[in-house]
Amino acid sequence: SPFTYVTNIYVTPVHIGTRFQTIRIETVCARNSRHLIGGDWNASHTDWSRRNNTWGPALADCVRNIPFRVYTTPEPTTIWGNNIDLFVITTDINPTEIYQHPDLLSDHLPIVVEIKLASQTLIQTKSYIPGYLWNRFTAKIDKEMQTYRPPLPTGPELDRATEDLTKIIQNGAHACTVTRTINIKHTPLNQATRLALQYLRHLRKLYRQTRLPAIHRKIETQRNLFLTLLEQQDTTNWKNKIKNLARDETKLFKFVKKLKTEPDAPPAIMIHQGHSYISDEAQATLIGRIFEDQFSPWPVQHPHHLRNQQMTHYENTPTTPRYIDIPPATIQNIVDIIKNLKTNKAPGIDKITPTHAKRLPRSAIIALTGLINLAIHLQEYPTPWKTALLTTIPKPGKDPTNPKNRRPISLISILAKVYDAYTLPKFQEALNQIGIPDSRQAGFRPGHGTVHQIGAIIQDLTRSQRSTHPGVVVLLDFQQAFDRVDWPALLWKLNERNLGSGWIRFLKNYLCERKFVVRVGTAVTTPYSATAGVPQGSLYGPSIYTALIHTLPDTPGVRQFLYADDIALLTDGPNRAECLNNALRIISEWCTEVHARLNPTKCTVTPFGPEARRMADPVTLNLYPLQVVPIAIYLGFRMQQNLTFRAHLTHLRTRMALVTQAARLLSNTEDIRTKIRIYETSLRPVLEYAAPILHCGTQAERLEITTILMRPLKAILDLPIWMSNTQICINLGIPHPLARLEEMTKRFIQKCRDSIHMLPQSLTRPAALVPRNRMPRHRDLSLQWQAMLDPG
Repeated sequence: SPFTYVTNIYVTPVHIGTRFQTIRIETVCARNSRHLIGGDWNASHTDWSRRNNTWGPALADCVRNIPFRVYTTPEPTTIWGNNIDLFVITTDINPTEIYQHPDLLSDHLPIVVEIKLASQTLIQTKSYIPGYLWNRFTAKIDKEMQTYRPPLPTGPELDRATEDLTKIIQNGAHACTVTRTINIKHTPLNQATRLALQYLRHLRKLYRQTRLPAIHRKIETQRNLFLTLLEQQDTTNWKNKIKNLARDETKLFKFVKKLKTEPDAPPAIMIHQGHSYISDEAQATLIGRIFEDQFSPWPVQHPHHLRNQQMTHYENTPTTPRYIDIPPATIQNIVDIIKNLKTNKAPGIDKITPTHAKRLPRSAIIALTGLINLAIHLQEYPTPWKTALLTTIPKPGKDPTNPKNRRPISLISILAKVYDAYTLPKFQEALNQIGIPDSRQAGFRPGHGTVHQIGAIIQDLTRSQRSTHPGVVVLLDFQQAFDRVDWPALLWKLNERNLGSGWIRFLKNYLCERKFVVRVGTAVTTPYSATAGVPQGSLYGPSIYTALIHTLPDTPGVRQFLYADDIALLTDGPNRAECLNNALRIISEWCTEVHARLNPTKCTVTPFGPEARRMADPVTLNLYPLQVVPIAIYLGFRMQQNLTFRAHLTHLRTRMALVTQAARLLSNTEDIRTKIRIYETSLRPVLEYAAPILHCGTQAERLEITTILMRPLKAILDLPIWMSNTQICINLGIPHPLARLEEMTKRFIQKCRDSIHMLPQSLTRPAALVPRNRMPRHRDLSLQWQAMLDPG
């Protein structure tokens, strides 16, 4: 049930007419919540209509656009006649009577309101299956499976059997689910704090009756004492909480992770095209309409000559099953997949959790295996598994009232994930047989990571510094890359790459007729259609997008670095601008062919090398000049034009401030071992991203890295900044940051040497030796890494 938020606004008489900082009520109001905003506004009744008074028009606009009501005091103030006390109240709160509240310090009788369903705001419910009922859950499903009718080998029968099996599992879960009512935990006051609060209330009551200055001074003293006692109690509670969390690494990591990030924006109502959306139902419907448009193909602006062929190929996809190399699933295959499901994954629209799947009886596993084998035989995906439950989270750093600034999270059925987990390896094998993905792609591939791709770019840039025409990097940005994948263009491209007709039919049936429902709070919408994009939350999504981006054509004279939808182009030589413009023209034609779009305003160009030798010619995308930036940000790593790590270290200092803030919050823990454990498992890894690359910096940069890594440790241990880092590490028995970076780099190099993939192996191959006077400021990464493992 929604909470009620009470906000007190008090403006002193000396500030009448002063322009205050604007407080947008839209951002204060949480969705599905009640608000009571009141206080002394201190303005004459006649001043509300003046042009220089912004309070009146702002209040009128608020009441006009948002379902709020305004109430004034029942009688004028007793001291100042120009004070007007207002309550701005949401429509589901009813003011009822006049009452003198002991905690409200005012010069008149305030309005006391009665909140609908106020008792429900103090409780919350939790539904779960207790341990002693799991055997009953299994037995009930096993009993109901006796009425289960196996499907005939047709598509409608497959959908019917899928719905029947889902309903049987849902009925078993519903019969064994226990709903527990939990009181919201308020922090109880200890005896000393409670007595201080009672005496403070007594002094306030005396002051309202006598208005003596001496009592007012006592109120201030007692208030400070109360706040001090309250702070001491909070500190004690915080220490106990950290001590309890330290026993469980998983809970500790999740807890510290929230402290390391900036606080989320407060829940807000949504404003779209001048209209406000407050209730859960209205917001869910709005989000559904927006994402239904987002999960659709881009409108055709310049029809491509292949578009008709793509649509004809899509419509004429074989309707009868074709051969695909997927053997029938055995019961043991499905059991192994279910065992490997992570229990913390959220359920889909059918509310079947991984724990439910792990507790299924053998009869249900046999039925699920039969459904999967029939779906493979028919090359049809069960329709009930095509509906996803979509929730959204606000994008960090953006206006939360704009519904377009929300990131969708799709939750699909756990049973569908079991099917995907069995068939996906065979699909990936089919892609590998036709060369997908190739050596350009490092995303969604085993044995590859962001550090490999960053190292490859820096290595090529470093080697290009030896020429008179250093390298240039262009970073490309696709608009809604995953959400706007055009299905006819995708299947046409895969058909050109000689993917079998069976897999083409399989993919078409997997993608088409997708639907989603939106959940906001307790409201769930009706299904919306998705006519484009890869299914979010599915195991097939990354592989399908990798197959599409693989069709990106090669660009002569320009090297491509791909990581999912993050694309970097790199070139050097005297014809740098010409090569880049030609490459962007080829990529733009490919985007038109596959119905994708690049965002020219977010694509950037960064020329590297000494200032005198940097490229100054413009680079354009569809006649739009790309922005030239001094720092290229690729996969979270900042590359500066002179190939130093100064820009990335500056970013790490910003991250260090957040980590240090979290460390100070955790410094109240008395156990030193617990503090070190928190630092090693939760704080330090944030700052060690791309450690093998940072280890190749200059001596000054390594010292700065040491400072960045040691500052949170000093904060959590409450040590002075001037203490020696080396001595601290020796006394605590932990490795020095530079020694740890060196060890991490050695492990990384050894894994690259032992890898069977081309990209990791290329990082350990040194370039041909060059004269010392032509060696760049930063040596070749591969040379430095080779020197670490082979000092001779």
